[in-house]
Amino acid sequence: MKIYHVALEPIEQRYTAQWYTAIPEEIKKHRPDLEVITIDGGVQTGTTTGAFLDFAITNVWKNNQINTIAQMFSRGEIKANDVFLFTDSWNTGIIQVRYMSELLGIPVTIHGIWHAGSYDETDILGFTIQDKQWSHTFERSVYHALDYNWFGSKYHRDLFCKTLGVSGDKAYHSGQPHLNIINNSDSIPLEHKENIILFGHRISPDKQPEIFEDLAAEFPDYDFVFSQKLNLSKSEYYELIRKAKISFSANKHENFGISMVEAVFNRTVPLMPTRLSYNEMYLDSYLYPTAWTENWDAYQSHKQDLVNHIKNILYNYDAYYADLQKQQEFLMENYMTSKNMISLL
Repeated sequence: MKIYHVALEPIEQRYTAQWYTAIPEEIKKHRPDLEVITIDGGVQTGTTTGAFLDFAITNVWKNNQINTIAQMFSRGEIKANDVFLFTDSWNTGIIQVRYMSELLGIPVTIHGIWHAGSYDETDILGFTIQDKQWSHTFERSVYHALDYNWFGSKYHRDLFCKTLGVSGDKAYHSGQPHLNIINNSDSIPLEHKENIILFGHRISPDKQPEIFEDLAAEFPDYDFVFSQKLNLSKSEYYELIRKAKISFSANKHENFGISMVEAVFNRTVPLMPTRLSYNEMYLDSYLYPTAWTENWDAYQSHKQDLVNHIKNILYNYDAYYADLQKQQEFLMENYMTSKNMISLL
């Protein structure tokens, strides 16, 4: 039996470059009996402004992958009981693999990891695609074409099933194999922290960057930094996180939240609303009431509450910093391992 790892395009500014190597390594670590073959798209890719991937080139990447897989089916290289792991379920190739498997009489098992989609109204697909009839129908079709649908948080799994009206019998929660974040997290001593408050998210409407920008005027002794504006390499980005005291979020869309995970493992205090995947993944001490940043008007009404809360964290920083060890342990056990998924490959 072989595992075909149908990879996301490796982009250094995203975590996809890490996944490209981390996923095969994690599978081999837990299942040394399996042969893992990575299938990539063979083109240089990037991102569309405010998006996770490039909306055009990602299709070239995925089409190249499915062409490779189709040729392998044609040559008889795909065998019964082989396994496909699509690391992005929003991929038309899943339908095509299921088509070839059934029409050619070669039964395979297909796994897919969901990140986001039009079923989430705060995602870029959700608020850009106006006619959800086609996109929701596609997402349901992919769900049923997959044998296993994997979600990084319980919140995400429940949102998907509720919005699309699927039973959830093929929807599973598993952590994710972000091994590089853990292995490369080399924190600096507390006394070397700098007066930096970080915005580590994409600059996109669903992340509400305008709130972060407005807060900066209330803290003249601190640098409020948008990491995306600096065009950093991954190592430079991690160095910036380690220097910062707080990583801030007012997100309206977050199904896992890798930037906050990166903050925790680089010993920077995360601060986020009590909503989305944050609510299940983080200690209460790192959460603030969701009403404070539900939208711009809500923020204006609660601005002083949020300002006072940030000042309290900075004044009592030692205590918040000390709790990071407990937060790391919780994430390690429940969200930073893909053991649930790998056990079923």
